[in-house]
Amino acid sequence: MSDPVIAAVLCAALLHAGWNTLIKAHGGAVATILVAVGAGLLCALALPFVTAPAPASWPYIGASALAQVGYYFLLIATYRRGDLSHPESLSQ
Repeated sequence: MSDPVIAAVLCAALLHAGWNTLIKAHGGAVATILVAVGAGLLCALALPFVTAPAPASWPYIGASALAQVGYYFLLIATYRRGDLSHPESLSQ
């Protein structure tokens, strides 16, 4: 595996661990909104360097955004119930 690929995977792992920690520590919608806004700002930095998506892809982009919102709601609910790293806390 090339160094840029390893760096991208490690960066993604760090980002996931970071926002999961933020959501767990501050629990709820406010932390989730901060994570989503932060991700949006990072993506906005890339806009000058990429082309616009094809019009045919917009329904898929919308479906992906809805799936992401569902993921965040489920993540919040899961962290309210227990830690993901402790399966026994979820079985109660």
